[in-house]
Amino acid sequence: MDVARLLLATNLLLLAIAVAALVNANVRDPYMDEIFHIPQAQRYCNGNWSFYDPKLTTPPGLYIASVALLKPLSQLLPNPCSPSTLRFTNVLFHIGTFFVLGKTIDRIRGGSQQDSTRKNWVEALTISFFPISYFFHFLYYTDSGSTFFTLLAFLWSLEDWHIGSAAASLVAMTFRQTNVIWMLFGAGTAVIRVLSDKKNPVTKGKLSTELSFRSLFSLIMLSINHLIYLIPILWPYISALGFFAGFIVWNGGIVLGDKTNHIAQLHVVQLFYFSAFSAFFLAPTINIPAKLKNFSALIGRSLKSPTGFVTLAALPVLAYIIISKFTIEHPFLLADNRHYTFYLWKLLFRTNAYIRYALIPGYLVAIYLVATSLASPALHTFLYAVCVALTLVPSPLLEFRYFLVPYLIARVYVKPPGWVGVMGELVLYMGFNVVTIWVFVAKGFKWEGVEGVQRFMY
Repeated sequence: MDVARLLLATNLLLLAIAVAALVNANVRDPYMDEIFHIPQAQRYCNGNWSFYDPKLTTPPGLYIASVALLKPLSQLLPNPCSPSTLRFTNVLFHIGTFFVLGKTIDRIRGGSQQDSTRKNWVEALTISFFPISYFFHFLYYTDSGSTFFTLLAFLWSLEDWHIGSAAASLVAMTFRQTNVIWMLFGAGTAVIRVLSDKKNPVTKGKLSTELSFRSLFSLIMLSINHLIYLIPILWPYISALGFFAGFIVWNGGIVLGDKTNHIAQLHVVQLFYFSAFSAFFLAPTINIPAKLKNFSALIGRSLKSPTGFVTLAALPVLAYIIISKFTIEHPFLLADNRHYTFYLWKLLFRTNAYIRYALIPGYLVAIYLVATSLASPALHTFLYAVCVALTLVPSPLLEFRYFLVPYLIARVYVKPPGWVGVMGELVLYMGFNVVTIWVFVAKGFKWEGVEGVQRFMY
C-alpha cells in the first residue's frame, strides 16, 4: 500500500479515536435511535438471535457486522458489547469508506499520474469528513455501514467485478433497504459503459452517451439486441434483486417493523431540498461565478427562441405546482426539537406562507449548478437523477441522512477541482464538524418530565 495513503488513513483513524473518546465520555448511555439499535446488537452479542425489536425498521446488517467484527476480540475487550465498543464499529466503516472513496475517484478519473492520484486521495480524505456522515460515525446508527457497502458495491461495479458488486449490494440492503436503488445504478452504468465502448468488438460503441430520446431508445434496443452479451454482467444483479423481491414478499413490504410511520408518499419537493443541500456543500469545488455566468447566458439564449422561452416560463410554474401539491410536513419533523431540521422548518418554512415559493429561483439555480458540475456522461447523469428521485421522493420525512449516499455519488463524479477548492471544501466540512460535535457533547438540555440529557443533532 502507498505510504502516503497509509499516513492519511492513520491520521484519519487517530482523529476519529479522539472524537469517539470525547463523545463516549459525554454520552455514555444509548441516545436517540441508539435506544433501539444498541439493545438489539447486545442481544446478538449474547447469543439471542431469536428476538428482533418490532420498532426497528431496517434489517439486522449493523448488528451482525458488530458481532462479526467485535466478538473475536472478546478476550481482549472488557465488554465487547458496550455502547462505546459498538459505536467503534462505525469508526471502522469510516476508515474503510476512505479507501473506497480514494479508489473510486482514481477509477473514475483514470488516476495514473502520481500528482493526480495523490490529489485524488487528499480529496477522498476531505470527503471522509463530510459533516452528515462524519457525525454519525460516532454513534451506533446504520448510516456508516450502509454508506461503506453501497460505495464498495459501486466501486466494484466500476471495476467490472459484478459478482462482488451484487454481493456488497445485498449486504448494503441489510443496513438500509433503499440501497437496492444504488445497486441498479451501478448495474445501469455498467451496461452504458459496455454499449458505448468503441473498442468493444461486439457493441462497437453504438450507444451515444449524449442525453436525448434517441439515445434512451438506443439504450433500450441495444440492451435487448445484445442481451446474451450483457447476461454475464447482469445476472449477479438480477439474482440480488430476486433475493430482495423475496424479502418484500416475505415481509409484506419494504419497511420492517413499524410501517405506519414509514408509508411511502409522493414528496417531490425532496429533489429541491437535495439540490440546494448539494449545491451548498459542493460550492467550494465548483467555480460558482463561472457557473452563474453560464446560467445567465443560457437564459439569454433561451429567450431568443420560442421553444426556449416556453421552457423557461414553464419551469417556475412546474416548480410552483410541485411545491404546492407535493410538500409534506411529516409529524416527526416538528415533534422533536433535537434535530436541526426542526429549526430549519420552523424558522424558515413556517415563518411565512410564501417563503417556500420565493425559494424557487434558488432551487432552479441549485439544480443547474449540481447537474453541470458532474463529469459523468449525460446518460449516467440522467440515470443518477432517476435513482436520486427513486430514493428520496417516496420518503415523507425531510432527513439529511437520506441525502448521504446520493450526495457522495455526486461528489465522486464532480469535475476535478483544484487544490484551493479541495482545501476550501475541507475547511467547510471541518467547520460544520467542530460546531455540531461541540454542540452535541457540550450543549445538552433537559425536557420537563423526561430523564436524561437531550442533545442537538442532524
